[in-house]
Amino acid sequence: MIKYLAKKILNKWVKKKAKGALQKSIQNYLKKKLWDKDYSRSAGSNPGFHDKYQKKANVDSAKKGLGLSSEGHKKSGNRRWQPPETAKPYLSNIRQAEKHHCMPENLLARLIYQESRYRKDIITGKTVSSAGAVGIAQIVPKWHPDVDPLNPEQSIHYAAKYLSQLKRQFGDWPTALAAYNWGSGNVSKAQKKHGRCWLDKAPRETQNYVGQIWGDVA
Repeated sequence: MIKYLAKKILNKWVKKKAKGALQKSIQNYLKKKLWDKDYSRSAGSNPGFHDKYQKKANVDSAKKGLGLSSEGHKKSGNRRWQPPETAKPYLSNIRQAEKHHCMPENLLARLIYQESRYRKDIITGKTVSSAGAVGIAQIVPKWHPDVDPLNPEQSIHYAAKYLSQLKRQFGDWPTALAAYNWGSGNVSKAQKKHGRCWLDKAPRETQNYVGQIWGDVA
């Protein structure tokens, strides 16, 4: 009996230690922010980032997606993020793209929400980010000349294809999200320089980007 219990405890310990380095990095980041009273979300260069978030709601949402919660670190899963009413005209294309690229449900929808908040002024190009990103998926024409960023249908499918390519390149969706926000070259350099702790060294905007999106859909 003692051997059985010892083996069971050892297996749990090994399983815990075997969790992905990226997930650990995100968890550590979220725990740090939960106790940081002075934490404020970085606005970044994306106009969508200027919408206000509730600090605790953000952390709880991201912790939920990682199997944590503020009460005892237990997985909740009772409430999941859903697209806002303003996303309805685009959901058909979003669902098609998510299914075609085998994405987790609402991953693309949540990414687009992070990028443009489904705001008409951003989608139509009336509001452009300081980095030159335009449209519903905040695509920079200079780096992505093969798509019309002001065409929502094209942009949605292009963003899905690009995110899927990043996932194949890096091996998981959270890293793909970081690359979508920060650039694949920057992520690769950070991984080579900092190894397992690369996300901790990424810009705060990118850390927020990954934690908030993945926390809502994972």
